[in-house]
Amino acid sequence: MSKYNNKLLRAHYAVRGLLYNRAKEIAYTRKIIYCNIGNPLIFDTKPFTMYREVLSGIQNPSIIKHLSENSRKICYKYTEHIKDFGSYTDSKGHNYIRKNVSNYIFKRDGFESNPDNIYLTDGATSAITSILKSIFNENDNRIMIPKPEYPLYSALCDSMGYDIVSYQLLENKNWSIDIERLTKNVKCMVLINPGNPTGQVLTEQDITNICLFCEKNHIILLADEVYQENVFDCEFVSAKKCCSKHNLKTQLISFHSISKGFTGECGQRGGYMELYNIDDELTSIIDKSASMGLCANISGQVLIGLLNEDKDDTYHKEYAYKYNLMKEKSSYLYNELKNIPNLTCNPPNGAMYLFPRILPTEKLINLARDSDMEVDTYYCMQLLERYGICCVPGNGFGQKENTFHFRITFLPSFEQMLYISKSINALHDEIM
Repeated sequence: MSKYNNKLLRAHYAVRGLLYNRAKEIAYTRKIIYCNIGNPLIFDTKPFTMYREVLSGIQNPSIIKHLSENSRKICYKYTEHIKDFGSYTDSKGHNYIRKNVSNYIFKRDGFESNPDNIYLTDGATSAITSILKSIFNENDNRIMIPKPEYPLYSALCDSMGYDIVSYQLLENKNWSIDIERLTKNVKCMVLINPGNPTGQVLTEQDITNICLFCEKNHIILLADEVYQENVFDCEFVSAKKCCSKHNLKTQLISFHSISKGFTGECGQRGGYMELYNIDDELTSIIDKSASMGLCANISGQVLIGLLNEDKDDTYHKEYAYKYNLMKEKSSYLYNELKNIPNLTCNPPNGAMYLFPRILPTEKLINLARDSDMEVDTYYCMQLLERYGICCVPGNGFGQKENTFHFRITFLPSFEQMLYISKSINALHDEIM
């Protein structure tokens, strides 16, 4: 037993775990394709011109006059409402920006959003961490998390000593949710839509059913919706919209972030959470938690506020290019991977990832056992060591027993993805 925090020591965050750490070592001598995380700007995706112009202008007002007309207008609005961008804002975030976010939610859903229920945060991760710290007590700490899941949730829960109850996403039904298999005696439930790592997008009826289930069983629903812009050939419907449309009393906290979507400004750390039907006691605890953090960084606040600002032609052209490119990349990589022997893969509906299933041969099973590794860990390690491709093994996300997967982003260039496809084929010739 460690003399330090044993709970934190046990926590496992696979996205930046064993494979990523080994990739950093290899990167001193060869190029690595980092497919382990959704980090758009490290590939061939460019930031939005408007976003960077506005950030530059508010940090250095002397250059505002040199910006494009639309960016100038936005900068003047922000500098009118926020006198010094080096100062603390309210713990919830600046009121002007929270109003912008609530207007964005209204336009998205068609239902009112109260700015007082909006909290601006340093990305969605900060918000999720704060909420998980706020909800539970020692005698009531059961949380229901999807399997597979984004490993932030299990890592945080392990570090805090919470009891995790998993619900299995159905791979043979494009990672859908079986309501009948959900556990009723938990305090809260995590819903990730669009899915990470799976890339599924739930239907409005699916989400409504989940909201009804949580309302009936007095479960707080945590809706992780950070990939809501990344939807292909289907429609994203928020949990908030479903609750509002059917006048449900579901206790709901939803999350969004500028790291994902087509903004892709991961390092700027901007996000928000919205509280809906949350009781006064929990709200006061969340307020206290926010006050202890003083405030979210102002650059991230501004960027999340820009979701609701008027966009010019340059932005719309850049957005269309980003959307079409990501959609084409998702289809391309899916078509490449699904034709590789000993791999199966569900088509991506959204997010930034594919989650292929490895169908291991006896040879691969023996190689993994001899290396004292899980099959999918060994597979990903060989892909990294031999070809410089960093993915994340499925065991880091939770997966059905006796199944093996890996998560891979489709953000790399087409040239890189062709190399990835050829490398996986070559790897299979060697280890299958």
